[in-house]
Amino acid sequence: MRAPARLRPRRLLAAVVAVLGVVLAVGCGQPAVLDVDRAEARIATSLADTFDVEVGGVACPEEVRVQAGSTFACTATIGDATLEVDVRQTDDEGALTVEPAQAVLVTARVEADIAEVLADRFDRADVEVTCPGGPQRLEAPDATFTCTAVDGDESKEVEVRVRDAQGALTYTLR
Repeated sequence: MRAPARLRPRRLLAAVVAVLGVVLAVGCGQPAVLDVDRAEARIATSLADTFDVEVGGVACPEEVRVQAGSTFACTATIGDATLEVDVRQTDDEGALTVEPAQAVLVTARVEADIAEVLADRFDRADVEVTCPGGPQRLEAPDATFTCTAVDGDESKEVEVRVRDAQGALTYTLR
């Protein structure tokens, strides 16, 4: 297997998750606030659906006033890791968008993508790739980690660079 300087970048996952229809709780004479419990449940469902990961729970501030354009931060538990998410209120009705601060990567997808890129590059179908860690990983933009690609009896390291929080990756064969 010859080593190219760079393999083509791949975008694995979308970044922004829309969470719509969070019910508002309004008290007499009180400013409108988000139904935080429902918002947390919707954020968890949206993250799970978008990234195909199990979300253990979401924690947001206890009280969030409704105001279009305002933002707040929540945390989501994915595996043993904590994912920070930025939440923006898109209107005065409780519609939210959620953007993870880190890339949410499913290890099996990263391995399959690297294998596909290498198979395309070298016209081989028998490349196997393994990456360390659990079934998913949370990586900050510009983080790197190393996977191993095996083609027959030849083994190479593949450096994976996380280009952004949306999960765009660049692979370098060593």
